[in-house]
Amino acid sequence: MSKFARFLPPIRIFRPKRDLLMRRMITISILASVLPIIFVGIFSYLYSSSTIKREVSESNIRLLSNASATIDQTLDRVQNNAMQLMLSSFFSSDLQELRDENYASFYSGIFQNLSAFQSANQEIRDIAMYTWADSYIQSPTFGGVRVDATDQIRQLYDELSGEVRFKWTTESYPFLPSPKPSEVTLVLRAPLQTGAAVGLIFIRIDDAQFRTMIEKFRTYEGERIFIFGADGTIIAHVGSEQPPEPLYKKVHAQAESEQSFIYEWDGVDYQVTPIKSAFNGWTYTDMIPVQQLNKQANGIAYITLAIVVFFLLLGVVISSLGTRKAYQPVASLLTLVRGGKESEGIQDEMGYVSRRWKELSEQAVQLEDLVNRQIPIIRESFALQLLQGHFSHYSEPQLAQVFQRYNIPAFRRHRVLLVAYDPSRDGEKRFTEKDKDLIVFTIKNMAMDTIAAEETGLDGIVIQLLDDQVAIWLMNDEGEESKWREGTEAAAELMRERFASYLKVPITIGLSEIADSVAALPQLYQEAVLAVRSRFLVGSGKLISSSDRSYPNIQYRYPVEIEAQIENSLQLGDLAEARRMLDEFSRALAPNVNRPELIRMTYQQLLTTLLRMAYLLGIQSDQLFAHDSNPYDEMIRHTTAQELHDWIDARLLTPIASSVQGSQSQAYEHVVDQVVRYLDEHYATDVSLDQCAQMCEISSHYLSKLFKKKMGISFIEYLTGIRVDQAKRYLTETDLPVNVISEKVGYQPKNFIRVFKKQVGVTPGQYRESAS
Repeated sequence: MSKFARFLPPIRIFRPKRDLLMRRMITISILASVLPIIFVGIFSYLYSSSTIKREVSESNIRLLSNASATIDQTLDRVQNNAMQLMLSSFFSSDLQELRDENYASFYSGIFQNLSAFQSANQEIRDIAMYTWADSYIQSPTFGGVRVDATDQIRQLYDELSGEVRFKWTTESYPFLPSPKPSEVTLVLRAPLQTGAAVGLIFIRIDDAQFRTMIEKFRTYEGERIFIFGADGTIIAHVGSEQPPEPLYKKVHAQAESEQSFIYEWDGVDYQVTPIKSAFNGWTYTDMIPVQQLNKQANGIAYITLAIVVFFLLLGVVISSLGTRKAYQPVASLLTLVRGGKESEGIQDEMGYVSRRWKELSEQAVQLEDLVNRQIPIIRESFALQLLQGHFSHYSEPQLAQVFQRYNIPAFRRHRVLLVAYDPSRDGEKRFTEKDKDLIVFTIKNMAMDTIAAEETGLDGIVIQLLDDQVAIWLMNDEGEESKWREGTEAAAELMRERFASYLKVPITIGLSEIADSVAALPQLYQEAVLAVRSRFLVGSGKLISSSDRSYPNIQYRYPVEIEAQIENSLQLGDLAEARRMLDEFSRALAPNVNRPELIRMTYQQLLTTLLRMAYLLGIQSDQLFAHDSNPYDEMIRHTTAQELHDWIDARLLTPIASSVQGSQSQAYEHVVDQVVRYLDEHYATDVSLDQCAQMCEISSHYLSKLFKKKMGISFIEYLTGIRVDQAKRYLTETDLPVNVISEKVGYQPKNFIRVFKKQVGVTPGQYRESAS
């Protein structure tokens, strides 16, 4: 007997009835262990294969995006350089007048400018200019060519008379030497900005540049990459010959969504991934043989198969041993019931069953009493399932029966309230995380007391939810709907005030609309949920009705432009502008009121951006937050959008702007100190504010503001003070004439006397006499 066989139960030695029970137990246990293993194995293989293909597709999109970006940058650089050429002094002048006045100088200027452009742009194949008046093409590469063919002249006339002043095209121009079927050419009218065009400039790109750029992005054997123009022409390709025509049609249809698809070519299946360039509308297409992709999936299949086989064998062994072990109590019970004899066993079994029946009858009475005491809990559980839509497939008669079973009145008017609490500073001091169940229990009981009170005139069921909230299902069948609406809203506000006053935490209650059908309860519950969620934007601690809010289906887009303006404002130290843009940022999130998680994640992304900018500005995190504080943990503690807005303003915008302003102030103080030293040394010269501003490389107006801010007086007042003080020293310590002293302190004699008298109150002569 093998080692494996001795683990199996000796089925054949049991009596037929017992053998049948054992076989059923073994079969069920083996199926229960084997089927999940097989299912998990198949699912793991399919999931891993799909994950690999998805990652490969995403990787291909990134590679194609890089290739597209590389080529787009090259074309954009050539285009920008061409624009600079057209804005140069030569091409911005009146070319027609220049040609008429000096024919040789005109063509010499064209040749020099085109030669310089071609030397500076290695990516281009050649550059040429066509002059309409002479029907002549000049190029530093192939010299001069006269265009005489009528169709070519017509083609050139169409380009000159078109409305587009410059364009990228794959059109072939036979009047240019060595034309190719689909070469890339930049065509510009000359001059570019003025009226009538004198000629055209043609810049042809070397297609070998494109092949070199996309070749480095190939990673798989047999991989093919194509670049299609906007009209379907082949710009460049690597890895094979020209693609078939149907391929471009399918690629063009899929390029906008960037979705991969399978395409068969020459008997080989390829995974095709297209993307479309936003710069010029070209479509970049990558084709990878599916066989290359399946190599990784096959390896996973073998590993998964080995693991499944191992666990199958292990499951069979464990199931067999477990069944034998599980059967032992059954066998012992049968032996005990039968008393060791078959006939006596039957009688003992019936007696055992009879005794057990009496015991179960007694237990049934006890359970019925227990159920009667548990009816409120059962009603609450039913109401919760009803609000969550678990009975949406029930008809009205079926629901009426369930209502009767749980002693729920079949009212025709319904409304749902949802009570939620938020921690506050006072609440955090009074309660801890462990007190959540206590808070919810308190809210539930106070709500039940409020509904039971006669003055409220309400009837309903209070339900404790699993997310630390309490739902209240209100029902009514009497009076006018408007009065009942006002009564429920007044009762809801009363409950909110009582809860908040007793618990010292902000309480928010969301109210649904009123419906006349039980089938509408799930919708009413969702309205109340959305109303409570909106407290993240409108603020907590209030009564929010679903009729006050609208929840449009918003296509979310992160406000990256506003984020960039916030960064720019902080880098300039402009706190007011940064705050204004933060307000714009908050307003951009307002349509997503029913998606608080999305709003929180958006603020977290803004926090990450501001932290990165602070790091780049050299601002340490200790300057913004406590040493052991995590800003993301601090952000989570805020429960409304306004709190997040104020927190970002206080903890990030204000300190970052202050730090930037402080750095600027130090630089400004250095500038003012430099100007003061210069005035102290050169007061006798013809010094001016413009001269000092030019020395400091700032504007004179800005220097005047900085000087006034630090010194407390203006630039000219400080300079005048120095000169007058020096003049006083000369008047008292020397016998120099007044006109000589005026020149020594930088004044003309006439101006010196006037300024001195204005500052001192007496003339220089009078001051000398009084001093002596």
